[in-house]
Amino acid sequence: MASKTKNSYQVPGLSKGIDLIKLLCDSRTSMTLTEICNAMGLNKHMVFRLLQTFIREGWVIAESDGPRYRISLVPFYHTSKTINRSNLVQMATEPIQRFWETVGESTSLGILDENRILYIIHLNSTKDVAVIGHVGRHYYLHASAPGKVLLAFSETAFQEKIIEEGLIQLTLQTMTSPSRLREELEAIRQNGFAVDREEYAKGVICFAGPIRDYTGKVVAALNTSVLTMDYSLAEFEQSIGMRILDTCRVISRALGCPAD
Repeated sequence: MASKTKNSYQVPGLSKGIDLIKLLCDSRTSMTLTEICNAMGLNKHMVFRLLQTFIREGWVIAESDGPRYRISLVPFYHTSKTINRSNLVQMATEPIQRFWETVGESTSLGILDENRILYIIHLNSTKDVAVIGHVGRHYYLHASAPGKVLLAFSETAFQEKIIEEGLIQLTLQTMTSPSRLREELEAIRQNGFAVDREEYAKGVICFAGPIRDYTGKVVAALNTSVLTMDYSLAEFEQSIGMRILDTCRVISRALGCPAD
């Protein structure tokens, strides 16, 4: 009975529209009407009406060839307003910008979003060959330095939930052993930082530190990623790692975190 009552308040057309936006956001290329219908399991008439509604509002763009459909930047324009109003982004933007200007390497600020890390600030490297990240993109927790920071300072029950869901192997260096990951998380709590040793992508290493709010709770992670062709792990930790932790402390203080 409870399930039936809950469903009675849903708007099916709106749910389908949300699913369509999610599909186009996830797609790396524009999609045809047929491709969208197959992916959503809906008939062409329904999908076409949804597309025309979003096109009229500027949320979806119809490319002349086909046509094929892709998401516009209008949804991001609206949803980014909530991020820009957040105290974290306001306090972190300037210190991160100063840090990035001194190192010129790929730098990101990430927060926990369900079972992934979500980048809410990202600055690309100034080098010709570099690591690229994306605002709004989700990354696995167990294989990334900032993800491991957020995981290490989360509740034990949440850590076990992530482990139970499965530790996907992305490279030969990815930690897929639950016991090994637990040991790594304990070391991160003791050391106050995390390192990605080519665990997410071959040839890429990453250093991340925690950002705390006024209660001392870790609410975000700041990280920089570089190529192994440019740094050894030891060089990276010494030349950039300590600067990351300094920047984390600056942002944490701005959020009201006690000095200790």
